[in-house]
Parts: sequence; structure tokens; C-alpha cells
Amino acid sequence: MQESESQAAASGEKPRGGRDVLILGAGFSRAVSDRLPLVDELGNSCLDMDGLRSDRRVPAGGFSGGSFETWLSRLADEQPYLSVQENLENQALFERFSAAIAEALGRSVHDALTDGCPAWLSEFVRVAHQARATLITFNYDPLIECTVGTGLLYDWGLREPVFWAELTGDVPSWPPGPAILAAEPADTFRLLKLHGSLNWYWTPGDASGVSIARRNLPGVFGAPERYTEDQRRRVLPGRVPFVVPPSAVKSPYYRNPLIREIWQQAADSLRTADRVFVLGYSLPPADLTFAGMLTDTLRDSPATLTIVDPSAPAVTERLASLGFPDNRVQAFDPGAEPPVAAFTARWRDEASAAVLDQLRGSEPDTMDGPLLVVWGQQAFAPVVSASETGGVVTLTADTVSPSHQAATRPRDDYSLPLVLPVLREILQRAGPGSRLEVLATDGRRQAIIGWTTSHTQLGYGRGVWNALTPSGTP
Repeated sequence: MQESESQAAASGEKPRGGRDVLILGAGFSRAVSDRLPLVDELGNSCLDMDGLRSDRRVPAGGFSGGSFETWLSRLADEQPYLSVQENLENQALFERFSAAIAEALGRSVHDALTDGCPAWLSEFVRVAHQARATLITFNYDPLIECTVGTGLLYDWGLREPVFWAELTGDVPSWPPGPAILAAEPADTFRLLKLHGSLNWYWTPGDASGVSIARRNLPGVFGAPERYTEDQRRRVLPGRVPFVVPPSAVKSPYYRNPLIREIWQQAADSLRTADRVFVLGYSLPPADLTFAGMLTDTLRDSPATLTIVDPSAPAVTERLASLGFPDNRVQAFDPGAEPPVAAFTARWRDEASAAVLDQLRGSEPDTMDGPLLVVWGQQAFAPVVSASETGGVVTLTADTVSPSHQAATRPRDDYSLPLVLPVLREILQRAGPGSRLEVLATDGRRQAIIGWTTSHTQLGYGRGVWNALTPSGTP
């Protein structure tokens, strides 16, 4: 028998539980790859470019103790004690550092993409998608976009992978030029880049924000592509990297409507958050504007703040100085594991336990439907058996198939069960607090973190499948 075009219901693709907001700093990118510099390291790496080290305004010993952010902020803003000429000279030096930051960070991103994507990052992005979380980041690098750019996320409603530009709401726009087809809006997590991005460019001083535009990603994990100046001249002539300083008194960078909109969206997400997680962000004193936004948006909110950072006590002390009571701030205990990876594992397991609760409340007509593990647009496998041990329900999957049609075919291989387990049987094995895992044919275990229903007119059974999203890749 053959299958007609499959259809997906969005019943399992809606936001899960409460609203999670994650604040990502340089420590998050460093957790992805040790090729990514921390803030002062980034500043010091710039000193070997364009003769910057010899400038009299650069500290003789370089940058340390978080001084680069403060120093860069002072360059970007007009200082009342300086003459017009001196402020203009500072602005020129800031533009040189912006270009150096883009070059140095571009090299680091290229190396990180060459090394490959860590398993925990794929899980982090998949859980963020299922939770419809909001990620507020200060990082210029596009590592999260590059992760999604591999086709990692699948949108059942569109029946296609999530396009990386959808993470930022498809803004900034592409520059004028040859037509570039836009992606359909996808229901996924939101990425708010408060300080700009390595692939964003603008005309300096443009208060209207009209000149801000994006370029393609510098490749994806496993396939990096170096930016070249010739490419920039063709698609973004006259523009420079859009690098926003963590300024104490915000400069013209914050007067254009695009950046103001991003900051306002970040404020709205914090106001409605149930939980706020701070990953690898030290809340530096130089960034008074974000500290003020955090205080204003969470003052009357019941949201808890969880610090995921090796220097959690210092961040907690900084929050206390902003007026946050001790009972609202907690430090995440990673045990012996790296903090961000350990947090991702716990977030993943939490999502997996929530899936079982959703399945228990599903419609009656899905209870007798078989289960299909869906890794992406070309990776499907039906569940052929299930077992329970220690609060974990393990689903054993068939060989991964490149098509939905082949995976949902009637069973004609007598080496496999002719009758597949259905959802009702799985739920009978699952006790309170259980979670789901899939055992792939190569022996790897992955948590099940999402669920929806998939309908086929022809194929195995009645054509109603419970499509499960695993935390990893096939």
C-alpha cells in the first residue's frame, strides 16, 4: 500500500508549561567551544590587529578583570570631560575595535564550526524549541543559528525544517539585491540578540536602523564558510559589523527602532517569565541598562532566577546589590559536570517527564495509535517494543528510514513484530514521574522531549501515529 501526503496536528507542538527565559553570556559560548574567547580574551585578541596595541588609549597591560567591556563602553559614548575632537577620535577607535572584534570572533567561530557541534548543544536547541523558550543573549557569535542551520529542528505545521532566521523573527532583513525567498513563519523559540551579531551589518550612526541588514551564516557545524571582504562589498557595500557596546549610558546604537524593539521584546519576556536562567553571564557593572531592565521587569514578578555559572556566588552577590532577595535567587548545582551541559541534561529530563503528562491527557483516538520517532525531515523510525526500568520507559526503534511513507508502512518483515505497541500500552508501563527514552538501533539512548500526532490515509493500522521528538540526532 502507498501513503498519501501526511498531515500533522499541532496538538503536541504548543508551549510547554511555564515560560522559561534564558539569559546567555560569553560563558555559554565558551561552553560550546573553548575556541570562543571570554570578553577580556576577545579584547586582547584584537590588540594584534590594525596596530591597536600601540594606541596610547589602550591599557598598557591589556584587558583583565572584565575591563574590556567598560573600556569599550567609554569609547562608544561621548564623554562630557572630552572635547569634540577627542570624542570623535574615541569613536574612530571604537569602529576599529568593532572591525577587529568581527575578524577575531569570525576566526574563533570558524574553528568552533570545524570542530563540530557538541551533543549537549543539539539537545539544548531541541529543548528550547519544544519549550518555546526565549533566549536573551549578549553574544555576537551565531553559534545557535548555526546549530539550527543544520536542519536540526522540524516544524510539523510547515512540514519542513525551521529556518535559522526564524529564531530572530526574520530580522534584520536581507539587504537589497537579488531575490531571496523568505521562510514561512515557524513556531519555535525566540532568540533576542541585544548586542548585535557577527552576521549583522550597518552604516555607523544610522539612528533610523534602515541600514541594518544580515548576511548568510558563516557556515554550519561540520561545514564552516569563511566570510570574505569581497562578498561583503557585493552584498553589503559601505557597511560595517553591527557591534553594540555594553554601555553604561546608551549611545546612538540604542536609538534605532530595530534594537529598541529587540530590547522591548526582551523586557516583555522577562515580565511574563515563570523561570529565568542565567547561563554564563556575569552581569558586569558596565551594563547598567540591562541591570536596570532586569530589576524593573522582575521587581513585581514571582519568577525565580537560577544562576548556571562557575562564579555563581559573585553573580548572586551582584543580584543582591540590585535588590533581589535571597529566596528568589538560587545557584544551579552541576555536580562534577560542566555547568551548562549539566543544566541542559536536567532541562532535557524535565521536558521528557512533561511529555508523559501530555500523552496521558491526549485524545482517546490517539491511545490506540502506534508511535513514530521523528528526528527530522528525513529521519523516521517506528517503535517496535517498550520496557520500563527504574522510572524510565525505553522505546526500542526500528531502523531509521529516510521517508515518512516507508516508516509507516504495514509490517512485511517477519523478523520484526507484525503488530506495533500503541500509546495505551506505553502509558500502562509508565508510573508517576517516569520519563521516555528511545533506544536507537545503534545503541544510543535519547530522551523523548516532544509529541504531536501524524495522520496518514494509507499505511499501518488506522493511519494515526503518535510522533515523538527525541533530544538528539539520528
